[in-house]
Amino acid sequence: IEEDKEEGSVDILKIISGIQRIFRKLFREKPNSEKEVQDKLEDLFNAQQLTFKREQEHIPYSSKTYIPDFTFDDISCVVEGKYCNSLTREKEIIGEINDDIQAYSTRYKNLIFVIYDAGGFIRDEERFKQNIESGSVVIEIIKH
Repeated sequence: IEEDKEEGSVDILKIISGIQRIFRKLFREKPNSEKEVQDKLEDLFNAQQLTFKREQEHIPYSSKTYIPDFTFDDISCVVEGKYCNSLTREKEIIGEINDDIQAYSTRYKNLIFVIYDAGGFIRDEERFKQNIESGSVVIEIIKH
């Protein structure tokens, strides 16, 4: 994760540690959709008193326009929530993340992808992340 200002890296660490430590606890029952995952991410960010926009940015890339789930302009960060409920969906998510990275990195330095794995479909997390994660791209897989 890249950030010039000290404060920015603190907020990025706050986002990541919140996702790792608190996010799963926000679900009393298994979510049924990506929107439910995004709603809980919004709850988490509000509880952390972070400044963000939800689905307000439009990033044109080639002939398509991308709309990130959450943007944090002050720390040049995007958080994207994904919902995995099948093996087919796992493969689709990889394609979506790669597309998102291409578009989002034209405007934002730090990209965080949160994947809620609703049924243990992502068996090998390291293998899933290995070719995608980099200094500015983080993937957090949350198991139900």
